[in-house]
Amino acid sequence: MLSVPEYKTRLRSLHFQATLQEKTEEIRGSLECLSQASLELRNSRKLAKILEFVLAMGNYLNDGQPKTNKTTGFKINFLTELNSTKTVDGKSTFLHILAKSLSQHFPELLGFSQDLPTVPLAAKVNQRALTSDLADLHGTISEIQAACQSMCPSSEDKFAVVMTSFLETAQPVLRALDGLQREAMEELGRALAFFGEDSKATTSEAFFGIFAEFMSKFEVSHDGRPKGPLRSPSRGQM
Repeated sequence: MLSVPEYKTRLRSLHFQATLQEKTEEIRGSLECLSQASLELRNSRKLAKILEFVLAMGNYLNDGQPKTNKTTGFKINFLTELNSTKTVDGKSTFLHILAKSLSQHFPELLGFSQDLPTVPLAAKVNQRALTSDLADLHGTISEIQAACQSMCPSSEDKFAVVMTSFLETAQPVLRALDGLQREAMEELGRALAFFGEDSKATTSEAFFGIFAEFMSKFEVSHDGRPKGPLRSPSRGQM
């Protein structure tokens, strides 16, 4: 084995060739998941109504404040604190009041989570790992290219010919993934801006995790039982 020129590079190249489809499908699924979840959050009218209701409810329960001090907005991470935020009399939580009020007056909003099926899945996507994985694919492609160019053509050694042909197929696939990544990051940026979050300070996991946690806690508060475990994506403050 040691007599084979560039044998380590050859082994890595063959492994890369054998696993590329699986890796690209995994990355593609995660990127599509981020894009879809971002769209779901921005487009859900039911969620928008619930957020309006949360704001109004907070102002109502804190009605002892002067009208000039009425809250005009809140950070979305407050949604995860509703179940631990007590009313003034300490007898209930904001989340229980929210669930009860919606059930009585706006029952059509109770199924808001049906508008957001991809959000819990997106909360499991590691954005940094995704970017790193895609960069690794590009790095390996460059390494294989360099190896092919450095090898002298030989009728007995077909490595360069086979890998050059493989690269002609692989490179367009990676360019397509680059496009999907740009689209996913743009959609995520729009969603973050829509909810007043800083795109530079907020990860996708944290952002989608807030809504996923709120959905889960709301369901438990409303009917007393959480949903079963969700499948993973194909990738795996007031």
